Amino acid sequence: MRGAAQPHFIRASSIVFEKNGSPLKNPWAGGINFAQFSKIDLNLDGISDLFVFDRSGNKVTCFLNNGTPDSVDYSHAPEYESRFPRLHDWALLRDYNCDGKVDIFSYSNAGFSVWKNTSDITNGLQFTLDTANMYFLGFWRVASDFGYGTYNLYVSLVDIPAISDMDNDGDLDILTFGVAGTMVEFHRNKSMELFGNCDSLKYEFVSGCWGNFSENGLDNTLSYPVICKSGNIPPLYDFSDQTVHTGSTILAFDIDCDSDNEIALGDVSFGNLVLAVNGGSVANAQVTGHDYNFPSYDVPVDLRIFPGAFYLDMNNDSLRDLVVSPNVRNVSENFNSVLFYSNTGSDCSPQFSYRKSNLLQDEMLDLGEGSYPVFFDFNADGLEDILIGNYGYYAISGGYPSKIAALKNTGTASSPQFEVDTLDYAGLGSLGLSNIYPAPGDLDGDGDEDLLAGVRDGYLVYFQNTAGTGNPANFQFAQTDYQGIDVGNFAAPQIIDLDGDGLSDLVIGEQNGNLNYYRNTGSASAPVFTLQTDSLGKVKTTSQMAIQGYSSPYFYYDDSGQLKLICGTEDGYLRFYDNISGNLNGEFDMITPALDSISEGYRTRIHCSDINNDGKADMVIGNYRGGIALYFGDTLITAVRGTPIETNQITVNAFHFPGEMDIILPGSFDVKGLHLTFFDLSGREVASYPDLTGMVINYGKSVHIRIRNISFTSGIYLGRLLSETFVLRFRITGY
Repeated sequence: MRGAAQPHFIRASSIVFEKNGSPLKNPWAGGINFAQFSKIDLNLDGISDLFVFDRSGNKVTCFLNNGTPDSVDYSHAPEYESRFPRLHDWALLRDYNCDGKVDIFSYSNAGFSVWKNTSDITNGLQFTLDTANMYFLGFWRVASDFGYGTYNLYVSLVDIPAISDMDNDGDLDILTFGVAGTMVEFHRNKSMELFGNCDSLKYEFVSGCWGNFSENGLDNTLSYPVICKSGNIPPLYDFSDQTVHTGSTILAFDIDCDSDNEIALGDVSFGNLVLAVNGGSVANAQVTGHDYNFPSYDVPVDLRIFPGAFYLDMNNDSLRDLVVSPNVRNVSENFNSVLFYSNTGSDCSPQFSYRKSNLLQDEMLDLGEGSYPVFFDFNADGLEDILIGNYGYYAISGGYPSKIAALKNTGTASSPQFEVDTLDYAGLGSLGLSNIYPAPGDLDGDGDEDLLAGVRDGYLVYFQNTAGTGNPANFQFAQTDYQGIDVGNFAAPQIIDLDGDGLSDLVIGEQNGNLNYYRNTGSASAPVFTLQTDSLGKVKTTSQMAIQGYSSPYFYYDDSGQLKLICGTEDGYLRFYDNISGNLNGEFDMITPALDSISEGYRTRIHCSDINNDGKADMVIGNYRGGIALYFGDTLITAVRGTPIETNQITVNAFHFPGEMDIILPGSFDVKGLHLTFFDLSGREVASYPDLTGMVINYGKSVHIRIRNISFTSGIYLGRLLSETFVLRFRITGY
């Protein structure tokens, strides 16, 4: 990779990707593992779009609804994801203040916080922490009045509560399992009773056993009726004969049009949904029946472990459907993990018909858990292909078979496109390796690139390429436990000449978040890797949100021959380091902990190459949800010819009138043959000005390019200004 100063990247979502001969709709969306689903109008066009929150890395993924009647038709919209606050463990969107805009309910330290949706046409999608409806005791949380004191309204970090109007008075109530029990607590929102509107979150504890039922402490069977103890004292304060709660999900919805809600329960130790039928009333819930394999009249839910259920209209027929996904970070389905049941009944008397087990996942690249991509021309056609290792695919028999997928570049040198060549490249899945992390490089000095694979247990596996220079790769298993190297857990190697002596060295990231440097003290054809330090550059990728680190290094040399480092992390951000050349024994300078604010989900791995032949390095990013994202390299300002242009030499000013802009250049710039193009952050062209004749005003010390009638809407855009002698790239905000 070559680049000037700090690199910059823009998402490339429009590159065509095919699987089994057909293009995927959202190939670069990044995968789904263990997700929660809510509807929201992202672009304020009056159509409900889709919000997906994945427990894998607490990742928000957004999809715009194309609005096709009777069709699940969504397009990945990553430009909205950064508009959401940093959320973790669980997140549901509900409109609590009845303004027509859904707000955020999300876990916060044994309870939950709420962010009010304050979006408008001028500012677009935005949220504000609703401190007026919460109390602060180290964390902002919603409280409930228990009659003898006000405390945080408890929701476990592993649970998903029901947030629904249970008493039909117009405000949102809460059903949640108590901290120490098998019964469901009912917390009533008193906003309507107290204030006559729904604009508050004023809760009171009503019952410690909503529906007068309990869930067995040893399995997920139900007992009913039961009698609440001590006048509805919550289980938190009555531990007698109670089993400590371990994990449940609750979905409240009406199945029989009688205005009261039933609930569907998922349990942490089981893969089925249990429907608790409410035979009581709105005022007095009473469980009188059950379905242990809901929906038993169709294909019952079976997700191996801990299903979470969501009730929302997915196919634009005005009927809410059933979507089910695991609610746990491991030991469950991870690539067929979103069950979709369409509603063929009515909205208050649904009949669920099973459709598929991979909703949205079938429209994207999803390799189970973990994706570790590298650019590698495996068929020697001169185009960069992609190899992707993974942690593994869930298997009913146990274990997580790890494989390498191969994506073939079927485009051209300047216009890449990809298709799945195989999901088990070179048959490496048969070796029984866990967490395959590929790293190409010439390890035997014969001119072709061999392959090292880091694995979960911290050692390396060596595959020799016997094809010879210029031929399609032919990897042969050569050695496990390569040179006895063992870095602990989750080895993430890169092969690179780090000390500039012409020999390939090894840098290996690991679970603890540090970098291990092994210098080649042998030769090009017979390398001997000798540990120099296990704390290279004093890099440590742990953080408050990521106590492990999972460092994943990518070193490169910039245009001046200086080493730089972009490091993948457990928390998902990319750390950028400088001050490396000549300082391998010292401490590297961390320039930014979040390069370009890119966040694709946790345990990121990056690799770079110029895949569109524009002279700048492009980037592929893997994440633990099993998908990948592509970014085109675009340093903030890059000169194609001559001296690099510094950032402060170009200014973009806006007039007070909408749709007008001045681009100000130093007067020495040659501006013959100007061509100006604007792109959105996905790389899509939004406006082009091929002829700027009449728009250039030379004031001597500066040159102004005055643009009128800008048609694209408010947002952040990339501009590209080409002349006969230079190319400028810059960012603008506010149009």
